[in-house]
Amino acid sequence: MTSFDPALTIAHSVAHSVAQLPPSMRTLKLTDLWLDLKMLSGFNPLAWVNLTNLEIVIDALDSFPCLLRLCPNLSLLTIVGIFRSTVETPAKSSHSKLRSLRISGNLDVDWIGSLGLFTIITLPNLCVVEVRNVGEWPHDMFKGFLTRSWCPLESLIFGGGVVTTGQQLEEYRTLFPSLSLVTDPTRCSFYF
Repeated sequence: MTSFDPALTIAHSVAHSVAQLPPSMRTLKLTDLWLDLKMLSGFNPLAWVNLTNLEIVIDALDSFPCLLRLCPNLSLLTIVGIFRSTVETPAKSSHSKLRSLRISGNLDVDWIGSLGLFTIITLPNLCVVEVRNVGEWPHDMFKGFLTRSWCPLESLIFGGGVVTTGQQLEEYRTLFPSLSLVTDPTRCSFYF
């Protein structure tokens, strides 16, 4: 007798549906299902290759590099999730087309800074970053990421649930003199 796993059945249904996307599909919003690395790895990469805009709910940090590999033409990525630690450190990843990154975490569960997200990615064309609900901002890691990426950052938005200091904000202004820097605690919803 085989056991029935509803999450696996749903993931297979979603994977099948995504595999049927037309090549002209540029935008995909997957916000009704928490996806993890195992589920994402099972998706047909050809179905994701033309996506330029993705809004997705993920379950752990190791999903992030997988998304970057699946979507080589992605320019806008919105990630909502519970950024739990994983046993293995995710492989370092670079993405040359991503221009906008929006991240919303869950303050009740975790803190993004302890996970090292900004130590594993390089995004040389990143122009906009918006974050919400991630707790204390990993300032030093993020500055290292910006230096390594050498990106043309134009806008940095800290919504509700993000803790920064005035000194940190000034350091970003020094790195990017024309930076539009917004701190807006009213931007606090889980979803964008």
